[in-house]
Amino acid sequence: MARPHMDFIETDDGEGELVGEGAWFGAIRSVLSVDDQSGASTVVLDCHALWDADLSAEAGLLEVLVIEGDVIAHGQRVGRGGYVRAEEASQLHGLQAIGQSRLLVMADPSYEAPGGPRPVQVVDTERLPYAQPGLGGPAGITVKMLNADLARGPLTLLAANVARYGSGPEFHSCPEELYVLGGDVTGRHGTMTAGSYFWRPEFINHGPYWSETGLLVLLRGHGDLYAYWHDDAAATPEQNRANLPRFQAERAVKAAAAESRS
Repeated sequence: MARPHMDFIETDDGEGELVGEGAWFGAIRSVLSVDDQSGASTVVLDCHALWDADLSAEAGLLEVLVIEGDVIAHGQRVGRGGYVRAEEASQLHGLQAIGQSRLLVMADPSYEAPGGPRPVQVVDTERLPYAQPGLGGPAGITVKMLNADLARGPLTLLAANVARYGSGPEFHSCPEELYVLGGDVTGRHGTMTAGSYFWRPEFINHGPYWSETGLLVLLRGHGDLYAYWHDDAAATPEQNRANLPRFQAERAVKAAAAESRS
């Protein structure tokens, strides 16, 4: 991955730019992160009423989360919190804003679906039940899984934690990105609220955390997003990488114990 490490930015820190050509013509685009090798990107689009995207020439993976407003995607009305996933962007044919809307758009033009693209996925996340994540970490976190198949792109999910929630330091063995949809979380870099975003490379230590009011985020793991929790808030990426085999062994023991109880 060639995206820069950022902890963290606010969507409204800088002014977006009017898109003057291409699929997203006419929207205001705020770029959150870009991979300068693959062209993969995560952006926020602010769209005026009746805005219409032409995706007929677009390639690769496209994921869209409606932050505010309503859109028509793949012939379906998608409201706030709705999620759309196309493994070939041109499958969508178009994306229309019914009224003023804000979209989180995650695109990877280099993506090639194994065995060909699956049908377009449109999810009303409000109706999707929460479940225990199975991704490590203490109690108090639940998720709504949107894509769990790492063979078909990043693991994508909505994650929420309860109010007055605290946790210790952790790391992942893959890059992760996160966009805050609501609530708050405070860590070593300050307090993130709605509109905050980060991209972290693998093995970066993060935490401890505290959430006063609770938290709802869109989270993507570009690999195995298991959370390896530990006690050393000052551990370096090199130390975390060296300690990974020990953490993986502990993870396997926990998984075996859980399996024996079921």
